[in-house]
This record gives sequence, structure tokens and C-alpha cells, in this order.
Amino acid sequence: MIRKATLKDTESIFTLSSNALDSTFNQDFINDYIIIDNIYHFFVLEENTNLLGFIILWESDKYGQIIDLVVTEEQRSKGYGKQLLTYGLDYLATLGVKTVTLEVKATNLVAIKLYELAGFRLDHTKKNYYGDTDGLFYLKEDLN
Repeated sequence: MIRKATLKDTESIFTLSSNALDSTFNQDFINDYIIIDNIYHFFVLEENTNLLGFIILWESDKYGQIIDLVVTEEQRSKGYGKQLLTYGLDYLATLGVKTVTLEVKATNLVAIKLYELAGFRLDHTKKNYYGDTDGLFYLKEDLN
């Protein structure tokens, strides 16, 4: 089930993010993303009260960004990332967003494939954006 994140989820989100990513937001940032829900939209995916993943979205006018999409390592390759991405894009579309961007490490081939299958196209690359790894910036236009 996908639902809005609440402050009760902060510790689980932080743990999941810390285990899955090289760097993560601290708990205060996570709380801010949850509280400031007029521009940030934070959703969690859970099954039997176990947090499996989350997506953080930002929107302003007709533009949106996927700030983060994370699925627990044990639950990857089961379609949860696609489920969160589809939910996030559909949600942004209901807000009138037409263009969505995201950034991803050039080495994160699984995520790149997910985004490309969802209709994102590579817009540009930034050298060493993630320290010694390039950042790829993707764009999806005409969100329906």
C-alpha cells in the first residue's frame, strides 16, 4: 500500500535510506519534507506495516522533480520501484505538472532502466556530480 508519509515514519525512512544510499538526508530534512506538504509530497510503500520504499516529489506550478526514490535492497526487482514511480507521476499529473526531472548516478543502471522505461529521456550529464561519479539528468515532458 502506498500512503502519505507521516512523522512516525521518519526513523524507518532514515534507516532505509541510510542502508540503501551512499549519502542520505538527516532526520530533520526528512521531517521537513513530510511537514512542508504544499510543495513536497512524500509517500511510503508498506506491506504488513513494513516499510519497503519511499518516493519524495517536489512540485511548483507545472514542474515537478523526483527528489528520491528508494526501495529496500531485499525488496528490489519485485516491481516496487515501478509502483512508486507510477504512483508519483500520476500524483504529479493530478496537480497539473507537465514536466518532471530527476537526477541519477551514471552507475545506477537499474534505476536508469526504470526511468527510461517510464518515458524519461536523458537531458544532460554533469561530470563528477556525485564526487567521482557522473550525474545524469533525466526529463519527462507532457505528463498526462
